[in-house]
Amino acid sequence: MTTAAELFAARGYAGTTTRDIAVASGVHESLIFRHFGSKQDLFMQAVAEPFADFVTEYVRGWEAAPVMARSFESLCSEFVAGVFDLFAEHRQVAMALVSARAYELDDAEDALSPFAPLIAQIESVADAEVSARNFGPIDLPVVIRLIIGALMSATMFEDWMFGDQRPHPSRQRLISELTMLMVHGLAHRPEQLVHVDSGRPAIPSAKRVTGRHLPLPPSRNAGRPTA
Repeated sequence: MTTAAELFAARGYAGTTTRDIAVASGVHESLIFRHFGSKQDLFMQAVAEPFADFVTEYVRGWEAAPVMARSFESLCSEFVAGVFDLFAEHRQVAMALVSARAYELDDAEDALSPFAPLIAQIESVADAEVSARNFGPIDLPVVIRLIIGALMSATMFEDWMFGDQRPHPSRQRLISELTMLMVHGLAHRPEQLVHVDSGRPAIPSAKRVTGRHLPLPPSRNAGRPTA
């Protein structure tokens, strides 16, 4: 899988054959199909492996500590820095996945994203932390994916995003700003109604929705005179 990831990153999905991978790995080509089923399945697993390793370690560390044992900002900072460095290190293979899903995979529209089950793991531990801190209303499945999308964009498409800035923002500057977006986007939301996609009436924010929407903490501006 390591060899496959390196070749896919260097040559793209279409430019890499299972024979290339077998020769570079020193194994018979049939072994690839015996273990992975197809070139596409090998590609998906090779792309997802680094992210899977990170998620496993991150979730294990998060679950080992009591809920609310650390500041919310430190939790967000660790998550943002880890995902940022992950995509920065594996930028080329992630770009190969983007290109393959857009132009090369036969069933890209039906194929499950290799990141989907991993993001679901992050969502499960984030749900416990957010609920304990009484943040809300928060649509965690959407929020978590948007945050990861922002991190992917900042690393994979750095030239597009910051092409007008010389020099480009430093790693620490990007991580700091993305952390603040995550912290304040989750912890300091104005009171609002929760709209559901099914078309049913909006549910007041004071009521819990699907285990993820809790009453907001009292506003820090409560009791202050308005301008």
